[in-house]
Amino acid sequence: MKTEKLKWGRKPAAGGPDKPVLVFVPGLMNDSSIWYVDNDMMDRASAAGYETVLVDLHDSAGTSKSNWENGLLLASYLEKIHLLTAGRELVLICYSKGGVDAQTALVHEGKHSLVSDVVTIGSPHYGSELADLAASPPFFWLAEWTGRNNEGVRSLQTGAMSYFREITDNREEASKNRYYTIAGNWNGPVFSSYWFGGGFISGENDGVVSVSGASLPGGTMLAVGRWNHGQVHLGKNAFPLLQPALEGKTPVYADVSSAEKGTSLRVLIRGGRQQDQPEEIFHVEQEAKKIVINWMSPRQLEVLSVTSPGKEPAVYEVEAVKDETGFFEGVFHHVLQWENPVPGEWKVSSNEFSDIPYAFTVNFDSSLNKELYVQRAETGGGFKAVTEGEIPDRISMELLFYPDSTTEPKEAVQFRRELSSLEITLPGYGEGMYNSAVEIGGKTRSGSRYQRTIVQSSYRKGDGRGR
Repeated sequence: MKTEKLKWGRKPAAGGPDKPVLVFVPGLMNDSSIWYVDNDMMDRASAAGYETVLVDLHDSAGTSKSNWENGLLLASYLEKIHLLTAGRELVLICYSKGGVDAQTALVHEGKHSLVSDVVTIGSPHYGSELADLAASPPFFWLAEWTGRNNEGVRSLQTGAMSYFREITDNREEASKNRYYTIAGNWNGPVFSSYWFGGGFISGENDGVVSVSGASLPGGTMLAVGRWNHGQVHLGKNAFPLLQPALEGKTPVYADVSSAEKGTSLRVLIRGGRQQDQPEEIFHVEQEAKKIVINWMSPRQLEVLSVTSPGKEPAVYEVEAVKDETGFFEGVFHHVLQWENPVPGEWKVSSNEFSDIPYAFTVNFDSSLNKELYVQRAETGGGFKAVTEGEIPDRISMELLFYPDSTTEPKEAVQFRRELSSLEITLPGYGEGMYNSAVEIGGKTRSGSRYQRTIVQSSYRKGDGRGR
């Protein structure tokens, strides 16, 4: 059983009971040390005269729980802090999933009266596409192996959080506190794990959470800055932006961004259980200016075998980059890239380990990216391929069904068929989460083949409507 943990910061340099107590809430698979190890947030808060308290939720014990479980635990902490501070005003400073946990405690557990303001930093208020990816059919075995196919991750699927927004934003309790948000829009450096994450997230993002997803209905965005998800919560970045709001001054939005908008369909995704010598075959279109291959494994690899069109297999040394996104703990990214790749069929394989899961992605820098889209179908809770000139001729989908957003998947369903109406629908298994990996393929105007994948989650209610 988890023991209750509250950590009190050092006595502030100035201030007193006229200032609120700052309660710091960690994120997914984090503990309270994220606020003071290689982070000057606590020093800055103390120097500004604030008394501080750090909380540890279920994740600090290594078992990530949903926002519902963490919200319930945080609610009990807030009651205790309220008593220990003689009813002083509390302000929550929340990192990543901690922002969702906090709103759950205030709105659904009724603790809004104990808190005045909430600052969420890089929080996935609309979920994260990386949570969709971790719970998807191609990545399921890899996430399961590394312990990241857990309740906390599954609760952050975009479909689950879309449903959370639906049952939260219109509640009277949601308007009882002032909410402020901070977001990052840099997912570098190149070939880091945040760069990898940014390849799956539409629009500006910090490698884990999009800028639009870090915004909160009814909240005030304090800043969007050039930080990745591991930098956005650092005191030197966040505290100067949130301090004016804490002092009752009118927040002024600070745009310190320099990122470009993301493109639509630019990634091919595969994965599964590695047996013998796994090989992945894919096509590169003539329009591709560059491709980046990423072989993800819980074991550090030294080489990958690559066969390009018209060539014999070649062995390439690969550098292993450990994942830092929080969604694929213990996983290594092994990256290779080609400028002006030869169009046609490519093959990639690894034979260093057997009986372990893997995931495989290809990022395409191609003019085709701006012509391919997949959007929600108007009926059936499925997906529809939308193009601007390039006509898909095949579609396939792998599906995992979760009876609710946090449980283990009930069944994995695979079916493939020739594309006839550019639309594919979800089967009706009842209320729960449907996590789909949809792959489309076709020929470009130049006659070369292309392939792309999109991973999305959808929560379907008992009446069959999708979210």
